[in-house]
Amino acid sequence: MTDLHGQRILVAGGAGEVGEGITRQLLRAGATVIVPSRNADKLKKLAEWVGEDNDRLITIEGSIGTVEGAQTIRDSVGEINHVVASLGGWWQGKPIAEIELDVWHQVIDNSLTAHFITAKVFLPVLKDGGSYTLINGGAALHSMPNVAPIAVSASSQLKLGELMAVENPNLRINSLVLATPVLTRSRPTGQDGWLSADDAGRYCAYLASDAFSQTGKTIIFQSVDQIPA
Repeated sequence: MTDLHGQRILVAGGAGEVGEGITRQLLRAGATVIVPSRNADKLKKLAEWVGEDNDRLITIEGSIGTVEGAQTIRDSVGEINHVVASLGGWWQGKPIAEIELDVWHQVIDNSLTAHFITAKVFLPVLKDGGSYTLINGGAALHSMPNVAPIAVSASSQLKLGELMAVENPNLRINSLVLATPVLTRSRPTGQDGWLSADDAGRYCAYLASDAFSQTGKTIIFQSVDQIPA
C-alpha cells in the first residue's frame, strides 16, 4: 500500500462527490489531508465518514473559488507537499447556439477558472519534489451533444496542466482523467467496470508518492487494474 506518512496534502474539492473518496484514500495512506469548503455541513459529514483516520483531517470553512479566499486558506494551513484539485462537476443542457451566456460563464468559472485560481495560489508554496494532480473527466476526451461548456472546460484543463508542468519543473504535475462515470456515496451502484471515488483516491495516493516520478502527463484512468499494487 502507498505510504504517505508525514506528507501534507491539500484536496481542493475534497468534500465533493469524488473528492471525499480521494480524501479518504489519502488519509488511509497516512497523509495529513487539508480540505477547504464553503459548506460547513459537508465538512462535518466528511469528518464523520472518513472515520478513524479523521485525526489527520484538517477542515477549513472558506471559499477556494476566489483568489482572496484561496489566499486566506493558503495562509492558514502552513506547509503543503501536494495538491489534488477535484473541482467542478458534470453539466449537460442545450446545444451551443441555445446556451445562455451567463450559463456558459458559470460552468467555465466553476470548473476551469476554479482550477486556475487553485494553481495560481498554491503552486508557489509547494515544496520542491511535491506533486499536483488535476482531476478531470471523460468530457475532455469525447465530443457529444449538449455539453459544450463542460467539454471545453475539461479539454482546456488538460492544457492548463501541461503548462503548469512546463513552468514548474521542480514539481510533478499531472492530469488524472477519470474515463468512466464514477461511483460515489450518492451513486453507489452502476455498470460493471465503472470506477469509484475511492479508486480515484488510491490512484491519487500513488501519484503523490515517490513511486511516481513523471510530470506533464495525461493519465487516462479507465480500469482499476491500472493502479499499482
